[in-house]
Amino acid sequence: MKKLFILIVLLTVGVGAVGFHRGWFQLNCCAGNDTEKPNVTLTIDKDKIKEDQAKVIDKALDKAQTASEKVSHAADKHGK
Repeated sequence: MKKLFILIVLLTVGVGAVGFHRGWFQLNCCAGNDTEKPNVTLTIDKDKIKEDQAKVIDKALDKAQTASEKVSHAADKHGK
């Protein structure tokens, strides 16, 4: 159970790090004008996430197609 918790925490931190790096998340901190308390805002760019998701899917499909063609070519070569 402890290992599962550690895995979930690591995955969460990993997704957060990738998300901030790719621009999916933005963290804005600013002090309020009339109070001493800071105001922290987390912004999630859903369009950027969908755009990157589409890129990953397209790239994966291209790689799968290339691999399929190589396997088919190798099978034809050894079948003759």
